Amino acid sequence: MKKIITTTAIMLMIISSISFGQLVTRVLTYNGPGSQIDKCTGITQDNFGYVYATGVSWGSNSTKEDYATIKFGEDGDFIWAVRYDGPGHNIDNATAITIDNAGNVYVTGWSRSGSDYGSEDYCTIKYNNNGQQLWAARYDGAVGNDCYYYDYANAIFVDNSGNVYVTGESWGNDELNGDYLTVKYNSSGVVQWAKRYNGPSSKNDKALSIGLDAMNNIYVTGASEQQGKGYDYLTVKYSTNGSQQWATRYDGPAYLNDIANELKVDGLGNVYVTGSSHGGTTKLDYVTIKYNNTGQQQWLQRYTNSPINDTDIATGVDIDVYGNTYVTGYSKSSGAASYDYVTIKYKGADGSQMWLNRADGGLSDKAWDIKVIYKTCASGNGSNGGGEDVPCWDVFVYVSGESKLGSGNDFLSYGYGENGNQRWFNRFNGPQNGNDAAYSISVRANFPVIYAGGVFANDYGIIGITELTRNGSGNQKGLSNNYPNPFNPSTNISYNISKETIVKISVFDILGRNVANLVDEKKPEGSYSVTFDASELNSGVYFYRIDTDYASETKKIVLIK
Repeated sequence: MKKIITTTAIMLMIISSISFGQLVTRVLTYNGPGSQIDKCTGITQDNFGYVYATGVSWGSNSTKEDYATIKFGEDGDFIWAVRYDGPGHNIDNATAITIDNAGNVYVTGWSRSGSDYGSEDYCTIKYNNNGQQLWAARYDGAVGNDCYYYDYANAIFVDNSGNVYVTGESWGNDELNGDYLTVKYNSSGVVQWAKRYNGPSSKNDKALSIGLDAMNNIYVTGASEQQGKGYDYLTVKYSTNGSQQWATRYDGPAYLNDIANELKVDGLGNVYVTGSSHGGTTKLDYVTIKYNNTGQQQWLQRYTNSPINDTDIATGVDIDVYGNTYVTGYSKSSGAASYDYVTIKYKGADGSQMWLNRADGGLSDKAWDIKVIYKTCASGNGSNGGGEDVPCWDVFVYVSGESKLGSGNDFLSYGYGENGNQRWFNRFNGPQNGNDAAYSISVRANFPVIYAGGVFANDYGIIGITELTRNGSGNQKGLSNNYPNPFNPSTNISYNISKETIVKISVFDILGRNVANLVDEKKPEGSYSVTFDASELNSGVYFYRIDTDYASETKKIVLIK
Protein backbone atom coordinates (compact mmCIF):
# COMPACT_ATOMS: atom_id res chain seq x y z
CA MET A 1 0.00 0.00 0.00
CA LYS A 2 1.28 3.45 -0.81
CA LYS A 3 -0.33 6.77 0.05
CA ILE A 4 0.81 10.19 -0.99
CA ILE A 5 0.29 13.11 1.39
CA THR A 6 1.43 16.19 -0.53
CA THR A 7 5.01 15.12 -1.31
CA THR A 8 5.30 12.62 1.53
CA ALA A 9 5.30 8.85 0.94
CA ILE A 10 4.04 6.30 3.48
CA MET A 11 4.79 2.63 2.91
CA LEU A 12 3.42 -0.43 4.70
CA MET A 13 4.51 -4.02 4.18
CA ILE A 14 3.65 -7.26 5.94
CA ILE A 15 6.58 -9.67 6.23
CA SER A 16 8.14 -12.16 8.61
CA SER A 17 11.58 -12.23 10.17
CA ILE A 18 14.16 -14.58 11.64
CA SER A 19 12.91 -15.79 15.01
CA PHE A 20 12.76 -18.70 17.42
CA GLY A 21 8.96 -18.62 17.46
CA GLN A 22 7.01 -17.53 14.43
CA LEU A 23 6.54 -13.78 14.17
CA VAL A 24 4.57 -11.54 11.89
CA THR A 25 6.41 -8.28 11.31
CA ARG A 26 4.65 -5.15 10.10
CA VAL A 27 6.94 -2.55 8.55
CA LEU A 28 6.19 1.16 8.17
CA THR A 29 8.44 3.80 6.68
CA TYR A 30 8.20 7.57 6.28
CA ASN A 31 10.08 9.67 3.75
CA GLY A 32 9.74 13.41 4.18
CA PRO A 33 9.26 15.87 1.32
CA GLY A 34 12.98 16.62 1.17
CA SER A 35 13.78 12.94 0.46
CA GLN A 36 16.86 13.23 2.62
CA ILE A 37 17.56 12.13 6.21
CA ASP A 38 14.46 11.27 8.29
CA LYS A 39 14.95 9.71 11.72
CA CYS A 40 12.35 8.45 14.19
CA THR A 41 13.49 9.28 17.74
CA GLY A 42 10.42 8.25 19.74
CA ILE A 43 7.41 5.95 19.46
CA THR A 44 4.37 5.22 21.63
CA GLN A 45 0.92 3.60 21.53
CA ASP A 46 -2.42 4.56 23.03
CA ASN A 47 -4.97 2.31 24.75
CA PHE A 48 -6.74 1.65 21.44
CA GLY A 49 -3.66 0.35 19.64
CA TYR A 50 -2.94 3.48 17.59
CA VAL A 51 0.77 4.10 17.04
CA TYR A 52 2.47 7.51 17.18
CA ALA A 53 6.02 8.33 16.08
CA THR A 54 8.05 11.51 16.05
CA GLY A 55 11.53 12.62 15.07
CA VAL A 56 13.37 14.78 12.61
CA SER A 57 12.54 14.91 8.92
CA TRP A 58 14.07 16.93 6.12
CA GLY A 59 11.61 19.31 4.54
CA SER A 60 12.04 21.50 1.52
CA ASN A 61 15.17 23.57 1.05
CA SER A 62 13.43 26.51 2.73
CA THR A 63 12.50 24.62 5.93
CA LYS A 64 15.47 22.24 6.34
CA GLU A 65 14.85 19.74 9.16
CA ASP A 66 11.40 19.73 10.80
CA TYR A 67 9.53 17.86 13.47
CA ALA A 68 7.44 15.13 11.84
CA THR A 69 4.80 13.35 13.92
CA ILE A 70 2.79 10.47 12.47
CA LYS A 71 -0.21 8.40 13.53
CA PHE A 72 -0.89 4.85 12.32
CA GLY A 73 -3.83 2.58 13.02
CA GLU A 74 -3.62 -0.73 14.87
CA ASP A 75 -3.43 -2.49 11.51
CA GLY A 76 -0.63 -0.22 10.31
CA ASP A 77 -2.78 2.01 8.10
CA PHE A 78 -1.53 5.58 7.81
CA ILE A 79 -3.89 8.08 9.50
CA TRP A 80 -2.10 11.43 9.57
CA ALA A 81 1.26 13.18 9.54
CA VAL A 82 1.94 16.67 10.85
CA ARG A 83 5.10 18.70 10.53
CA TYR A 84 6.45 21.63 12.53
CA ASP A 85 8.75 24.21 10.98
CA GLY A 86 9.99 26.72 13.57
CA PRO A 87 10.16 30.49 13.12
CA GLY A 88 13.78 30.33 11.97
CA HIS A 89 12.92 27.91 9.14
CA ASN A 90 16.04 26.09 10.26
CA ILE A 91 16.73 22.88 12.17
CA ASP A 92 13.84 21.57 14.29
CA ASN A 93 14.61 18.27 16.02
CA ALA A 94 11.94 16.34 17.95
CA THR A 95 13.51 14.08 20.58
CA ALA A 96 10.62 12.57 22.58
CA ILE A 97 6.90 11.78 22.42
CA THR A 98 4.14 10.82 24.85
CA ILE A 99 0.33 10.71 25.00
CA ASP A 100 -2.34 11.33 27.62
CA ASN A 101 -5.41 9.27 28.50
CA ALA A 102 -7.59 11.31 26.11
CA GLY A 103 -5.40 10.47 23.12
CA ASN A 104 -3.71 13.86 22.88
CA VAL A 105 -0.15 13.68 21.59
CA TYR A 106 2.82 15.63 22.99
CA VAL A 107 6.24 16.00 21.41
CA THR A 108 9.28 17.93 22.52
CA GLY A 109 12.76 18.70 21.29
CA TRP A 110 14.59 21.78 20.14
CA SER A 111 14.03 24.32 17.42
CA ARG A 112 16.16 27.15 16.09
CA SER A 113 14.44 30.50 16.28
CA GLY A 114 17.05 32.11 14.02
CA SER A 115 19.55 31.20 11.37
CA ASP A 116 22.55 30.74 13.65
CA TYR A 117 23.84 28.13 16.07
CA GLY A 118 22.91 29.17 19.59
CA SER A 119 19.30 30.14 18.82
CA GLU A 120 17.95 26.71 19.84
CA ASP A 121 14.91 26.73 22.14
CA TYR A 122 12.86 24.06 23.84
CA CYS A 123 9.83 23.47 21.65
CA THR A 124 6.91 21.43 22.99
CA ILE A 125 3.74 20.80 20.97
CA LYS A 126 0.35 19.34 21.83
CA TYR A 127 -1.85 17.74 19.14
CA ASN A 128 -5.31 16.26 19.53
CA ASN A 129 -5.94 12.73 18.30
CA ASN A 130 -6.85 14.05 14.84
CA GLY A 131 -3.44 15.68 14.44
CA GLN A 132 -4.68 19.24 14.98
CA GLN A 133 -2.10 21.40 16.76
CA LEU A 134 -3.59 22.73 20.00
CA TRP A 135 -0.56 24.68 21.12
CA ALA A 136 3.19 25.04 20.63
CA ALA A 137 5.24 26.32 23.55
CA ARG A 138 8.77 27.58 23.01
CA TYR A 139 11.09 28.20 25.94
CA ASP A 140 14.23 30.30 25.60
CA GLY A 141 16.38 29.93 28.70
CA ALA A 142 18.92 32.56 27.63
CA VAL A 143 20.20 34.63 30.53
CA GLY A 144 22.44 36.98 28.59
CA ASN A 145 22.56 38.74 25.24
CA ASP A 146 26.25 38.93 24.40
CA CYS A 147 26.73 35.30 23.40
CA TYR A 148 24.92 32.38 21.88
CA TYR A 149 22.74 30.27 24.17
CA TYR A 150 21.05 26.99 23.42
CA ASP A 151 18.28 24.95 25.01
CA TYR A 152 17.89 21.25 24.14
CA ALA A 153 14.85 19.37 25.48
CA ASN A 154 15.55 15.65 25.82
CA ALA A 155 12.60 14.08 27.68
CA ILE A 156 8.89 14.60 28.34
CA PHE A 157 6.20 13.31 30.72
CA VAL A 158 2.45 14.05 31.05
CA ASP A 159 0.48 13.55 34.26
CA ASN A 160 -3.16 12.47 34.57
CA SER A 161 -4.33 16.11 34.65
CA GLY A 162 -2.65 16.98 31.36
CA ASN A 163 0.25 18.90 32.88
CA VAL A 164 3.40 18.54 30.81
CA TYR A 165 6.94 18.23 32.16
CA VAL A 166 10.01 18.69 29.97
CA THR A 167 13.68 18.49 30.86
CA GLY A 168 16.99 18.86 29.10
CA GLU A 169 20.00 21.14 28.88
CA SER A 170 20.09 24.94 28.85
CA TRP A 171 23.12 27.17 28.75
CA GLY A 172 23.41 29.42 31.76
CA ASN A 173 25.61 32.47 32.35
CA ASP A 174 28.60 30.63 33.84
CA GLU A 175 31.23 30.47 31.10
CA LEU A 176 28.70 29.12 28.62
CA ASN A 177 28.04 25.82 30.37
CA GLY A 178 24.73 24.04 30.37
CA ASP A 179 22.37 23.52 33.31
CA TYR A 180 19.52 21.12 33.90
CA LEU A 181 16.36 22.96 32.92
CA THR A 182 13.00 21.43 33.86
CA VAL A 183 9.77 23.16 32.81
CA LYS A 184 6.15 22.46 33.81
CA TYR A 185 3.31 23.51 31.49
CA ASN A 186 -0.39 23.28 32.26
CA SER A 187 -2.79 21.56 29.87
CA SER A 188 -3.07 24.79 27.86
CA GLY A 189 0.67 25.11 27.35
CA VAL A 190 1.21 27.91 29.88
CA VAL A 191 4.45 27.72 31.87
CA GLN A 192 3.79 26.98 35.55
CA TRP A 193 7.40 26.98 36.60
CA ALA A 194 10.92 26.50 35.24
CA LYS A 195 13.75 25.24 37.43
CA ARG A 196 17.47 25.27 36.66
CA TYR A 197 20.11 23.16 38.35
CA ASN A 198 23.69 24.36 38.17
CA GLY A 199 26.20 21.93 39.68
CA PRO A 200 28.74 22.94 42.34
CA SER A 201 31.52 23.48 39.81
CA SER A 202 29.33 25.58 37.52
CA LYS A 203 30.36 23.30 34.67
CA ASN A 204 28.18 21.50 32.17
CA ASP A 205 24.98 19.76 33.39
CA LYS A 206 22.59 17.95 31.05
CA ALA A 207 19.36 16.17 32.01
CA LEU A 208 18.51 13.15 29.86
CA SER A 209 15.48 11.47 31.46
CA ILE A 210 12.37 12.35 33.48
CA GLY A 211 9.72 10.47 35.48
CA LEU A 212 6.86 11.10 37.94
CA ASP A 213 5.59 9.23 40.97
CA ALA A 214 1.97 8.72 42.04
CA MET A 215 1.96 12.10 43.85
CA ASN A 216 3.22 13.93 40.74
CA ASN A 217 6.65 14.56 42.20
CA ILE A 218 9.15 14.96 39.37
CA TYR A 219 12.49 13.19 39.03
CA VAL A 220 15.19 13.99 36.49
CA THR A 221 18.60 12.47 35.89
CA GLY A 222 21.57 12.88 33.61
CA ALA A 223 25.16 14.06 33.98
CA SER A 224 26.73 16.90 35.95
CA GLU A 225 30.35 17.91 35.40
CA GLN A 226 32.79 18.54 38.25
CA GLN A 227 35.97 20.53 37.84
CA GLY A 228 38.78 18.16 36.87
CA LYS A 229 36.73 15.02 37.63
CA GLY A 230 34.49 14.55 34.63
CA TYR A 231 30.74 13.91 34.90
CA ASP A 232 28.74 12.42 37.77
CA TYR A 233 25.27 10.91 37.84
CA LEU A 234 22.95 13.64 39.11
CA THR A 235 19.37 12.85 40.11
CA VAL A 236 17.03 15.62 41.31
CA LYS A 237 13.55 15.46 42.81
CA TYR A 238 11.06 18.35 42.60
CA SER A 239 7.64 18.63 44.20
CA THR A 240 4.64 19.25 41.96
CA ASN A 241 5.02 23.01 42.60
CA GLY A 242 8.66 22.98 41.53
CA SER A 243 10.36 23.01 44.93
CA GLN A 244 13.59 21.00 44.93
CA GLN A 245 13.29 18.16 47.44
CA TRP A 246 16.74 16.66 47.05
CA ALA A 247 19.64 16.21 44.67
CA THR A 248 22.01 13.25 44.83
CA ARG A 249 25.22 12.59 42.93
CA TYR A 250 27.17 9.45 42.15
CA ASP A 251 30.89 9.71 41.40
CA GLY A 252 32.43 6.36 40.44
CA PRO A 253 35.67 4.91 41.85
CA ALA A 254 37.84 6.38 39.08
CA TYR A 255 36.45 9.93 39.61
CA LEU A 256 36.03 10.21 35.86
CA ASN A 257 32.97 10.25 33.61
CA ASP A 258 29.73 8.79 35.04
CA ILE A 259 26.65 9.47 32.90
CA ALA A 260 23.11 8.42 33.82
CA ASN A 261 21.11 7.70 30.66
CA GLU A 262 17.66 6.81 31.99
CA LEU A 263 15.50 6.54 35.09
CA LYS A 264 12.23 4.90 36.06
CA VAL A 265 10.06 5.70 39.10
CA ASP A 266 7.68 3.31 40.85
CA GLY A 267 4.44 4.19 42.62
CA LEU A 268 6.20 4.57 45.99
CA GLY A 269 8.70 7.09 44.66
CA ASN A 270 11.63 4.69 44.47
CA VAL A 271 13.94 5.75 41.66
CA TYR A 272 15.96 3.41 39.44
CA VAL A 273 18.83 4.97 37.48
CA THR A 274 21.22 3.38 34.99
CA GLY A 275 24.03 4.46 32.74
CA SER A 276 27.80 4.16 32.47
CA SER A 277 30.50 4.75 35.07
CA HIS A 278 34.26 4.69 34.75
CA GLY A 279 35.66 1.99 37.02
CA GLY A 280 39.36 2.67 36.46
CA THR A 281 40.94 -0.63 35.38
CA THR A 282 37.52 -1.85 34.20
CA LYS A 283 36.96 1.30 32.11
CA LEU A 284 33.27 2.04 31.49
CA ASP A 285 30.82 -0.21 33.35
CA TYR A 286 27.07 -0.48 33.74
CA VAL A 287 26.04 1.13 37.03
CA THR A 288 22.46 0.81 38.24
CA ILE A 289 21.27 2.52 41.43
CA LYS A 290 18.05 2.40 43.42
CA TYR A 291 17.13 5.41 45.58
CA ASN A 292 14.18 5.64 47.93
CA ASN A 293 11.79 8.61 47.82
CA THR A 294 14.04 10.64 50.14
CA GLY A 295 17.06 10.21 47.87
CA GLN A 296 18.83 7.59 50.01
CA GLN A 297 20.73 4.96 48.06
CA GLN A 298 19.20 1.52 48.61
CA TRP A 299 21.60 -0.47 46.45
CA LEU A 300 24.12 -0.11 43.65
CA GLN A 301 25.17 -2.72 41.11
CA ARG A 302 28.15 -2.48 38.77
CA TYR A 303 28.61 -4.75 35.74
CA THR A 304 31.77 -5.20 33.71
CA ASN A 305 32.53 -7.91 31.19
CA SER A 306 35.48 -9.44 32.98
CA PRO A 307 38.20 -10.21 31.97
CA ILE A 308 37.84 -7.96 28.91
CA ASN A 309 37.20 -4.93 31.18
CA ASP A 310 36.45 -2.48 28.42
CA THR A 311 33.41 -0.40 27.41
CA ASP A 312 30.05 -1.47 28.93
CA ILE A 313 27.30 1.17 28.64
CA ALA A 314 23.76 0.77 29.95
CA THR A 315 21.29 2.72 27.81
CA GLY A 316 17.87 1.78 29.22
CA VAL A 317 16.08 0.69 32.39
CA ASP A 318 12.58 -0.49 33.25
CA ILE A 319 10.83 -2.09 36.23
CA ASP A 320 8.14 -4.74 36.62
CA VAL A 321 5.10 -4.81 38.89
CA TYR A 322 7.19 -6.46 41.62
CA GLY A 323 9.84 -3.73 41.65
CA ASN A 324 12.46 -5.86 39.90
CA THR A 325 14.82 -3.86 37.71
CA TYR A 326 15.85 -4.62 34.12
CA VAL A 327 18.68 -2.84 32.32
CA THR A 328 20.08 -3.16 28.83
CA GLY A 329 22.83 -1.66 26.75
CA TYR A 330 25.99 -2.83 25.04
CA SER A 331 29.15 -4.50 26.23
CA LYS A 332 32.55 -4.93 24.62
CA SER A 333 33.20 -8.45 23.40
CA SER A 334 36.42 -10.12 22.31
CA GLY A 335 36.38 -8.95 18.69
CA ALA A 336 37.87 -5.67 17.54
CA ALA A 337 35.24 -2.90 17.72
CA SER A 338 32.66 -5.55 18.62
CA TYR A 339 29.82 -5.20 21.13
CA ASP A 340 26.99 -7.43 22.32
CA TYR A 341 23.62 -6.69 23.87
CA VAL A 342 23.70 -7.34 27.62
CA THR A 343 20.40 -7.39 29.50
CA ILE A 344 20.33 -7.89 33.29
CA LYS A 345 17.55 -8.40 35.82
CA TYR A 346 18.12 -7.25 39.42
CA LYS A 347 15.96 -8.08 42.41
CA GLY A 348 14.07 -4.99 43.49
CA ALA A 349 14.56 -5.45 47.23
CA ASP A 350 18.34 -5.79 47.41
CA GLY A 351 19.69 -5.45 43.85
CA SER A 352 20.99 -9.01 43.65
CA GLN A 353 21.42 -10.21 40.08
CA MET A 354 18.68 -12.64 39.03
CA TRP A 355 19.84 -13.28 35.46
CA LEU A 356 22.05 -11.92 32.70
CA ASN A 357 21.64 -12.45 28.97
CA ARG A 358 24.42 -11.68 26.54
CA ALA A 359 23.25 -11.63 22.92
CA ASP A 360 25.62 -11.66 19.98
CA GLY A 361 23.65 -10.95 16.82
CA GLY A 362 26.51 -10.33 14.42
CA LEU A 363 29.70 -8.31 14.20
CA SER A 364 28.65 -5.61 16.66
CA ASP A 365 25.37 -4.98 18.48
CA LYS A 366 24.09 -2.03 20.54
CA ALA A 367 20.80 -2.11 22.46
CA TRP A 368 19.12 1.27 22.86
CA ASP A 369 15.82 0.64 24.65
CA ILE A 370 14.05 -1.82 26.94
CA LYS A 371 10.40 -2.21 27.92
CA VAL A 372 8.90 -4.54 30.52
CA ILE A 373 5.19 -5.35 30.48
CA TYR A 374 2.84 -7.54 32.52
CA LYS A 375 0.42 -9.09 30.08
CA THR A 376 -1.37 -12.24 28.95
CA CYS A 377 0.64 -15.11 27.58
CA ALA A 378 -0.07 -18.59 26.23
CA SER A 379 1.08 -21.31 28.59
CA GLY A 380 0.29 -24.15 26.22
CA ASN A 381 -0.15 -26.72 28.99
CA GLY A 382 -3.53 -27.93 27.70
CA SER A 383 -5.17 -27.81 31.12
CA ASN A 384 -8.55 -27.04 29.55
CA GLY A 385 -8.65 -30.61 28.27
CA GLY A 386 -8.57 -29.60 24.64
CA GLY A 387 -4.83 -29.31 24.18
CA GLU A 388 -5.15 -25.58 23.46
CA ASP A 389 -3.23 -22.66 24.88
CA VAL A 390 -4.42 -21.52 28.30
CA PRO A 391 -4.44 -17.78 29.12
CA CYS A 392 -2.02 -16.73 31.83
CA TRP A 393 -0.19 -13.62 33.04
CA ASP A 394 3.54 -13.12 32.82
CA VAL A 395 6.27 -10.52 32.71
CA PHE A 396 7.61 -9.92 29.21
CA VAL A 397 10.89 -8.14 28.49
CA TYR A 398 11.62 -6.53 25.11
CA VAL A 399 14.95 -5.12 23.95
CA SER A 400 15.77 -3.44 20.66
CA GLY A 401 18.66 -1.68 18.98
CA GLU A 402 21.01 -2.19 16.06
CA SER A 403 23.23 -5.00 14.85
CA LYS A 404 26.02 -4.89 12.30
CA LEU A 405 26.10 -7.84 9.94
CA GLY A 406 28.12 -7.41 6.77
CA SER A 407 28.40 -3.86 5.50
CA GLY A 408 25.30 -2.38 7.17
CA ASN A 409 23.29 -2.36 10.38
CA ASP A 410 19.89 -3.98 10.97
CA PHE A 411 17.12 -3.67 13.54
CA LEU A 412 17.66 -6.39 16.15
CA SER A 413 15.01 -7.12 18.79
CA TYR A 414 14.76 -9.77 21.51
CA GLY A 415 11.86 -11.01 23.58
CA TYR A 416 12.59 -12.55 26.99
CA GLY A 417 10.44 -14.17 29.63
CA GLU A 418 10.42 -13.24 33.31
CA ASN A 419 13.17 -15.78 34.06
CA GLY A 420 15.40 -14.60 31.24
CA ASN A 421 14.45 -17.33 28.78
CA GLN A 422 14.77 -16.05 25.22
CA ARG A 423 11.36 -16.30 23.57
CA TRP A 424 12.41 -14.99 20.16
CA PHE A 425 14.73 -12.71 18.31
CA ASN A 426 13.99 -10.65 15.24
CA ARG A 427 16.50 -9.24 12.78
CA PHE A 428 15.19 -6.89 10.13
CA ASN A 429 17.06 -5.31 7.26
CA GLY A 430 15.16 -2.23 6.08
CA PRO A 431 13.87 -1.75 2.53
CA GLN A 432 16.88 0.36 1.54
CA ASN A 433 19.40 -2.26 2.72
CA GLY A 434 21.39 0.44 4.53
CA ASN A 435 22.22 1.32 8.12
CA ASP A 436 19.12 0.62 10.22
CA ALA A 437 18.73 1.13 13.98
CA ALA A 438 15.85 0.95 16.48
CA TYR A 439 16.05 3.64 19.17
CA SER A 440 12.68 3.30 20.92
CA ILE A 441 10.23 0.53 21.88
CA SER A 442 6.54 0.74 22.74
CA VAL A 443 4.28 -2.03 24.02
CA ARG A 444 0.82 -2.11 25.62
CA ALA A 445 -0.51 -4.86 27.86
CA ASN A 446 -3.77 -5.33 25.94
CA PHE A 447 -2.25 -5.37 22.43
CA PRO A 448 -0.03 -8.09 20.98
CA VAL A 449 2.20 -5.89 18.82
CA ILE A 450 5.59 -4.64 20.01
CA TYR A 451 6.70 -1.56 18.06
CA ALA A 452 10.32 -0.51 17.56
CA GLY A 453 11.07 2.82 15.95
CA GLY A 454 14.25 4.24 14.49
CA VAL A 455 15.75 4.68 11.06
CA PHE A 456 15.92 2.66 7.85
CA ALA A 457 18.94 4.20 6.13
CA ASN A 458 17.52 7.72 5.51
CA ASP A 459 13.83 7.17 6.39
CA TYR A 460 11.76 6.73 9.52
CA GLY A 461 11.70 3.00 10.19
CA ILE A 462 9.07 1.32 12.35
CA ILE A 463 8.45 -2.37 12.80
CA GLY A 464 5.57 -3.99 14.63
CA ILE A 465 6.35 -7.49 15.90
CA THR A 466 3.56 -9.93 16.75
CA GLU A 467 4.50 -13.23 18.36
CA LEU A 468 2.13 -15.94 17.22
CA THR A 469 0.49 -18.31 19.67
CA ARG A 470 0.95 -22.06 19.33
CA ASN A 471 -2.14 -22.38 17.15
CA GLY A 472 -0.74 -19.70 14.83
CA SER A 473 -3.44 -17.10 15.49
CA GLY A 474 -2.83 -13.85 13.71
CA ASN A 475 -0.83 -15.40 10.89
CA GLN A 476 -1.51 -15.17 7.19
CA LYS A 477 -1.77 -18.21 4.96
CA GLY A 478 1.76 -19.51 4.65
CA LEU A 479 3.82 -19.29 1.50
CA SER A 480 5.74 -22.47 2.27
CA ASN A 481 6.24 -25.62 4.28
CA ASN A 482 8.98 -28.19 4.71
CA TYR A 483 9.24 -31.90 5.48
CA PRO A 484 10.75 -33.58 7.39
CA ASN A 485 11.42 -31.28 10.34
CA PRO A 486 13.57 -32.11 12.31
CA PHE A 487 15.68 -33.55 9.49
CA ASN A 488 18.98 -35.27 8.70
CA PRO A 489 20.68 -34.41 6.43
CA SER A 490 18.14 -32.90 4.01
CA THR A 491 14.62 -31.48 3.99
CA ASN A 492 12.26 -30.58 1.18
CA ILE A 493 10.84 -27.03 1.10
CA SER A 494 7.62 -26.65 -0.88
CA TYR A 495 6.19 -23.25 -1.74
CA ASN A 496 3.27 -21.70 -3.62
CA ILE A 497 3.45 -18.62 -5.85
CA SER A 498 0.18 -16.81 -6.55
CA LYS A 499 1.57 -14.61 -9.36
CA GLU A 500 4.76 -14.20 -11.34
CA THR A 501 7.53 -12.86 -9.12
CA ILE A 502 11.21 -13.01 -8.23
CA VAL A 503 11.66 -15.75 -5.60
CA LYS A 504 14.58 -15.92 -3.21
CA ILE A 505 15.03 -18.69 -0.65
CA SER A 506 17.94 -18.47 1.78
CA VAL A 507 18.97 -20.37 4.92
CA PHE A 508 20.45 -18.76 8.06
CA ASP A 509 21.98 -20.09 11.24
CA ILE A 510 20.86 -19.01 14.70
CA LEU A 511 23.14 -15.95 14.59
CA GLY A 512 21.56 -14.74 11.36
CA ARG A 513 24.48 -15.76 9.16
CA ASN A 514 23.62 -16.86 5.64
CA VAL A 515 24.61 -20.52 5.16
CA ALA A 516 22.86 -21.37 1.88
CA ASN A 517 21.06 -19.75 -1.06
CA LEU A 518 18.58 -22.18 -2.59
CA VAL A 519 16.55 -20.13 -5.09
CA ASP A 520 17.07 -16.75 -6.76
CA GLU A 521 15.04 -16.48 -9.98
CA LYS A 522 11.77 -15.36 -11.53
CA LYS A 523 8.94 -17.90 -11.20
CA PRO A 524 5.47 -17.95 -12.80
CA GLU A 525 2.38 -18.75 -10.75
CA GLY A 526 2.48 -22.31 -9.46
CA SER A 527 3.70 -24.78 -6.84
CA TYR A 528 7.39 -25.62 -6.45
CA SER A 529 9.85 -27.40 -4.17
CA VAL A 530 13.56 -27.31 -3.43
CA THR A 531 15.80 -29.55 -1.34
CA PHE A 532 18.07 -28.17 1.35
CA ASP A 533 21.06 -30.47 1.90
CA ALA A 534 22.79 -29.77 5.24
CA SER A 535 25.36 -32.53 5.06
CA GLU A 536 28.21 -30.06 5.64
CA LEU A 537 26.55 -28.26 8.55
CA ASN A 538 26.50 -28.98 12.26
CA SER A 539 23.40 -29.98 14.19
CA GLY A 540 21.33 -27.05 15.40
CA VAL A 541 18.55 -24.61 14.72
CA TYR A 542 18.38 -22.97 11.29
CA PHE A 543 15.87 -20.72 9.51
CA TYR A 544 14.84 -20.58 5.89
CA ARG A 545 13.43 -17.37 4.46
CA ILE A 546 11.40 -17.08 1.29
CA ASP A 547 11.09 -13.61 -0.26
CA THR A 548 8.81 -12.61 -3.13
CA ASP A 549 7.78 -9.25 -4.54
CA TYR A 550 4.57 -9.34 -2.51
CA ALA A 551 5.33 -11.26 0.70
CA SER A 552 8.03 -12.83 2.82
CA GLU A 553 8.12 -15.64 5.36
CA THR A 554 10.66 -17.20 7.74
CA LYS A 555 10.40 -20.62 9.37
CA LYS A 556 12.51 -22.59 11.80
CA ILE A 557 14.05 -25.92 10.87
CA VAL A 558 16.08 -28.25 13.11
CA LEU A 559 19.02 -30.35 11.94
CA ILE A 560 19.71 -33.37 14.16
CA LYS A 561 22.66 -35.60 13.27
